[in-house]
Amino acid sequence: MTYTLGSSLQPKFSSARQKLTNVSFDGTESITEHEYNLQKQHKEGQMRSLDLQIMDNNLLAKSWDVAASGEKVKQRQINYNIESTNADIADVKQLIADVNYEQEQTRLSLSQEKHSQLEDRLLFEQASSIQEREMMTIQGNTRHLQIEESRLNLTQLEASLKSRYAADFDVLDAIPIFIEDSTGLT
Repeated sequence: MTYTLGSSLQPKFSSARQKLTNVSFDGTESITEHEYNLQKQHKEGQMRSLDLQIMDNNLLAKSWDVAASGEKVKQRQINYNIESTNADIADVKQLIADVNYEQEQTRLSLSQEKHSQLEDRLLFEQASSIQEREMMTIQGNTRHLQIEESRLNLTQLEASLKSRYAADFDVLDAIPIFIEDSTGLT
């Protein structure tokens, strides 16, 4: 039996009963069956070693895939945390806006209350001013009436004195009686 290098390695037997003792390849020397088996085992060992390396590489690739998946999970967690933080920031901004709105509403209410108080004070001052004018008018009228009453009393007293002291009337007419009122009239 002989082996030839080519597209397929198949031994060529010279006869069907002949045992494989020498293998020859075209352009090479002949080897014994034992050497062939050793080389075959060596090649099979190399193939198993390559298979193990392939499995190791596959395992390494899978571990890299797991690491990459872990990184993706971490990145997704980071993105989620960022989105959550952004949502929290938006909530805080909304709360700040609400507080600012409430403060402005409070300021507006205070301004309206101050305006209302000022209007009330103005109305009170106007009413007080009107009342004071009315009181002053009443007091002026009262004093005017008192002066008129005093004049009337003096006139009656003068008439009474003239009638009692008719003889001395000529002397009394000579003395002028001045009565001053609050208006300065005599």
